[in-house]
Amino acid sequence: MKLNSIKVKLAAAFILLILIPLSLLGYMSVHQASSMIERDSASSRETIVENKALTLEEMMRTVESLSTEIFTNLDAINITSGEGFVNANDRDEARNSFQQRATSTTTGFSYVSRVAIFAEDGKIHGDAGVVNKSRDSTPFRERTWYKTAMSAPGQVFWLGANPADFSQTATEGEEVISLVRTINKKATLTPVGVIKIDLDIGELIERAGLAGSELDSYSLVDAEGSNVLGALLPSREDWRLPDGSPANSSEGDEPTADAASMISDVDGEKRVVAYRPIEGTEWTLISSTPLSALTKELQSIKRQTLLQIAIFAVIALAAALLFSQRMTGAIARLSGAMKKVENGDLNVRLSSSSKDEIGALTQSFNEMAGRLATLASGVGKSNDVLNRTVASMMTSAESVRASWEETTKSVHEIAIGANEQSESVQRGADMTDELAAAIERSVGRIGHAAELAEVANRYGEEGKQSIAELTRMAERSTESVREVTERTRKLAEQSKQIGEIVKLIREIAARTNILAINASIEAARVGASGKGFLVISDDVRALADQVKVSSQHIEGIVEELAADTDKVSQHAASLLGDIERQDRLIGLNAESFDRLLGAIDTMHESMQQLSLDASAMNEGNRSIVDQMQGISSVAEQTAAACEQVASSAEVQNDAVRHLFDRMADIREQIAVLGDSVSRFRSGGSE
Repeated sequence: MKLNSIKVKLAAAFILLILIPLSLLGYMSVHQASSMIERDSASSRETIVENKALTLEEMMRTVESLSTEIFTNLDAINITSGEGFVNANDRDEARNSFQQRATSTTTGFSYVSRVAIFAEDGKIHGDAGVVNKSRDSTPFRERTWYKTAMSAPGQVFWLGANPADFSQTATEGEEVISLVRTINKKATLTPVGVIKIDLDIGELIERAGLAGSELDSYSLVDAEGSNVLGALLPSREDWRLPDGSPANSSEGDEPTADAASMISDVDGEKRVVAYRPIEGTEWTLISSTPLSALTKELQSIKRQTLLQIAIFAVIALAAALLFSQRMTGAIARLSGAMKKVENGDLNVRLSSSSKDEIGALTQSFNEMAGRLATLASGVGKSNDVLNRTVASMMTSAESVRASWEETTKSVHEIAIGANEQSESVQRGADMTDELAAAIERSVGRIGHAAELAEVANRYGEEGKQSIAELTRMAERSTESVREVTERTRKLAEQSKQIGEIVKLIREIAARTNILAINASIEAARVGASGKGFLVISDDVRALADQVKVSSQHIEGIVEELAADTDKVSQHAASLLGDIERQDRLIGLNAESFDRLLGAIDTMHESMQQLSLDASAMNEGNRSIVDQMQGISSVAEQTAAACEQVASSAEVQNDAVRHLFDRMADIREQIAVLGDSVSRFRSGGSE
C-alpha cells in the first residue's frame, strides 16, 4: 500500500510539472481568442444596428416629407380653415381632391396606413378609410397628441404606439406609430388643425428588418425606456441603457448618431447589446444578442485546447508510471525481505550491485538480519533454564495456598453463623421498632380523626341552620314570583285593551281621511269660494295621516310590550318551578344532615375506644423492644470476633494467592518468549 502511495506521488508530481504550464498556456490562448471574438461580435452588431437605424430614418424622413406637402397644400389649408371658397361646390371639390391625394399616399406607401387632418372646428378630413368618431367616443380635441401639436405650431412630433382610432378598417386593439404637426393659415400662420399620419407597425418592422430571430432581438424605446412599437415588438426592462450612454444624454446635449455596444448580464446570461439613437427623435434602436451564439468559434477552440491538454496528460501519466516503476522496484524487493524477517525467517539475505542509497540500505538490512539470528539463539537457551526454576517455585506455592484456604474456610463458616444470628435478631428488633412506630402513628391518627369528627359535628349543626334559612328564603321567593306572574298577566290584559283602542283610533283616522278627501272634492267643485274650506280639509287630512302613523307606531310598541310580557310570564313560570324543586331539595338536604350528625357521634365514640386500645398496645411493645436489643448486642459481639479471625486468614491467603499468580504470569511470559524465539531460524543466505 505504501509502495503504491509512493508510486502515485511520483506520478502526480511528474504530471503536475507538465500539465500546469500546458493549462496556463491553453487558458491564455482561449482568453485572448475570447477577447478578440467579443470585440468583433460587438463591432458586427453595431454595423447591423446602424444599417437598420438608417432604413428606419429613411422611412421616417419620407413621412415627414409627406406631412410637409400637406402642410403647404392650399386645398388642405382651405378645407381646414373654411376659407378661400366662393361657394360650397368649390369646398366639396377641394375636399374630394385632398381625399384622393391622401388615399393615393396610403396606397403608394405600404407602411402608411392613415392620413388625416383634424380641424379645429371638430371636422376630420382624410383618406377613404377615415371616420369622424373614435372607438371610445372621445373627441380628438381632448387627446394629448392634439394638444401637444397645437401648443407648438409647425413643429413635428413622433408618437409611439397609440390606438388606431378614427379608422373604419382597424381591428380591436390595433396600434400605430404617428407623426403629428399643425396646419396653419397661409396669411397669419395661425394653427387651424393637426395633421396626423399613422404608420403600420407590422409593415414598419418588416421593412426595417426588426422582426429578429433566434439569434438576436430588437427593441425601439423612448427616453424613458418605454416601448415605442407596442405589443408587436415588446421591449425588456433589462435592455434599458445605463445612464451616461450616448443614447441617454441629458437635455441640451446633442445625442450622437453613431451606433455603440456593450456587454450586459441579462438573467444570468451575457448578451451583446448594440444601440443607436434615431435622428430627429428621442427614440433609440436596441439590439440584444446572446454572447454564446456569437462565440461558437471560441467554444470550438476551447474544445480543441482541452483535447490537446488531455492527450498530453495521458502521455505524461505513462511516462510518470514508467519512471516511478523503475524507482520503486528496489524498494519493493527490500520490503518483501523485511516482511519475511517479520514472519520469523532470519535466513533471508539480499544482494545489490547498486552504489546509491538503495544499495547502502540493502547492506544495512543484511547486517541487521545476522545480528537478530545471533540474539534469538542466546535468548532460547536462557529461556529453558528460567522455565525449570519457575516450575519448582510454583509447586511449593501451591502447597502453601491449599493449607491457608482450609483455615480461611473454617473461620468463614463461624463468622457466617454469627452474622446470620446477629442479622436475625436485628431484623426482629427492626420489625418491633416499625410496629411501635406504626402504633404511635395510629394513636396520632385516631386522635386527629376524633378532632375531625368534632369539627364535622360543629359544621353539621351550622349546615342544618343554613338549610333552615334557605327554606325560609325559598318560601319568600315563591311568593314574590307568584306576585310577579299575576302582575304580568294583568299587564298583558291591559296591553290587549290598548291594542283595541289603537285599532279604533286607526279606523277613526281612516274615516276622517275619507271625509277630508270628500270635502276637498266638494270644495274644488265650488271654486274660489271653497278655497278656505279646501285648506281646512287638507289640514284635517294631514292630521288624519299623522294620527294613522302615530297609531301604527303605538301599535308596534304595544305588540313589542305584549311579546316582552309573554316572555316575562314564561320566565316567571319557569322560575317558580325551579324554586319549588329547590325547596324540595333543601328538605332532602336537611334530612341528610340529621343522619350525618348521628353517624359522626357514633364515629367519635369509636375513636375514643381505639385510642385507649392503642396506648395499651404501645406499652407492651416497648417491653419487647428492650429484650430484643439485649439479644442483638450479644450476637454483634460474637460476629465481631469471628470477623477479626477471618480478616487475618484472608490477608495470609491473599498473599499466597498473589505469589502463585505472579509465578503463573512469569511462566506464561517464559512460554511466550520461547514461542517467539522458536519462530526465528538462523543460517543461510539469499
